[in-house]
Amino acid sequence: ELGLGADEDMVMVPTLVRSVEFKKKGWVPVAVSAGGQHCVALAVNPAGDAAVASS
Repeated sequence: ELGLGADEDMVMVPTLVRSVEFKKKGWVPVAVSAGGQHCVALAVNPAGDAAVASS
């Protein structure tokens, strides 16, 4: 456990999504969840497809 607050955990996830090039392909992070050492981001693209990135 890193001891970060929920807000700090949430900030990490959009950066993760961008790092796997979702943004370049038109993906937009729409939801994030952080718990313990794991972060999950849900992203959607203009076609309506969804993807999940996790760390």
